Amino acid sequence: MGTLWQDVRYGLRRLAKNPGFTVVAVLTLALGIGAATGIYNLAQALLVRSVPGVRAPERLVQLGRTRKGEGFGTISYADFAEFRAQAKALELAAVYDTPFHLGTRAAVERLRGAVVSANYFDLLGVGVAAGRTFVPEDDLPGRSPVVVISFGLWQRCFGGDAGVVGRTVMLNGYPFTIVGITSALFRGTERLRELEVWVPISTLAQAAPTIGARTGIFSDHGAVWHDAIGRLKPGVSLSQARTELETIARRLEQAFPNSNDERGVAVEAGMSVHQRDRGQTRQVITLLLAVAGLVLVGACANVANMQLALGTVRRQTAGASTPDGKPALGADGRGARPVTGRVALSLDRPAGTGGHGSAESPTGS
Repeated sequence: MGTLWQDVRYGLRRLAKNPGFTVVAVLTLALGIGAATGIYNLAQALLVRSVPGVRAPERLVQLGRTRKGEGFGTISYADFAEFRAQAKALELAAVYDTPFHLGTRAAVERLRGAVVSANYFDLLGVGVAAGRTFVPEDDLPGRSPVVVISFGLWQRCFGGDAGVVGRTVMLNGYPFTIVGITSALFRGTERLRELEVWVPISTLAQAAPTIGARTGIFSDHGAVWHDAIGRLKPGVSLSQARTELETIARRLEQAFPNSNDERGVAVEAGMSVHQRDRGQTRQVITLLLAVAGLVLVGACANVANMQLALGTVRRQTAGASTPDGKPALGADGRGARPVTGRVALSLDRPAGTGGHGSAESPTGS
C-alpha cells in the first residue's frame, strides 16, 4: 500500500511538471466521459424513468388500434366509449394532442396542449397548484369552455398571479375560462411532448376545428382520431387488461363489421414515450450511445498516445550523455529508473536498486 501511495504521489508530481499534457488529457477524458454520461441520462429519462407528477405511474398503460394484429394507431371516440363502459380491469381516458394559440392577433403565443376527457387528471392523479381540474360536467355539450394550464405557463405568461383562476383568455380565437393550474412537476405524460394547456373534449370544435367539424366525430366507429390512456385497477395485471379489451374489441368487430373488421386493440405499459415513437426512440438512443462510446474510447486512446509520446521523450532525455560523458539525470534531478507500470499516470521513475522495497524512494532526496 505504501508503494502504491508513492506511485500516486510521483504520478501527480509528474503531471504537475507537465501542465500542458495534464490539461489536454483531462479535457479529452472529460469530453468522452461527459458525452457518455449525457447520453445515458437521456436514455434513462426517455425509456426508464417514470413520468413526474402522476400517481403510481407503473399502473398506467397506453391503448392503440391494431389492424390484423399489427400497429398501434389512434382509435375512434365511439370505440373508446364502448371500451370505457364495458372494461372492468382499468379506467380509461381520451387524449388528443393539438397546438393552441394563446392571446389575440396582436400578441399570440403558440402552445402545445391536449383535448382530454374530463377524467384525465383524476386518472393520472395530478395535483393542482391552484383552482381545480375538470369535472364530469365539463364533458357535456353546451358547457362554457374551460381550460387548465401548466405551472410553467402560469409563471411565464401570468407572472404566478393567483388571481388568474377564473380569468378568461383567448385560445384559438375563442374565450376560455381558466379553472386550474397543474402542479409544478406535471407537463403531460410524454417527455418528448410537454403540454401547457388542457381543454375538455366538449370543446373539440374550438380547440381543433378541423377534427371537430367532421360529421359523426363522436358516434362514427370508423372515425379514428385520438389516443387513449388507462390505469390498471388494484390487483389487475397487464395481461388481464389485455384479455378483457381484446374480448371487447371482438364484440365491436361483430357489431360494426363495416368499420371494425379486422380491427383490434393493443395495450402497452409505460407513458414517458408514446408507443408509436418507442422503436424510433430506441434506435436513436442506441446510435447515440454507440457514438458516445466511440468518443470515450477515442479519448482514452488519445491520452494513451500522449503518454507514450511523453514517455519516449523522457527515455531519450534519460539516455542522453552530458558533455563530460556522464549519464543525464531525470527531470527530478535523479537518475532515471525503469517504468514500473503500477499506475496509469506513472510514465517513468528514477533509477534505483530495483524492487518494490527499494531504499531509494521517488519522494526522497
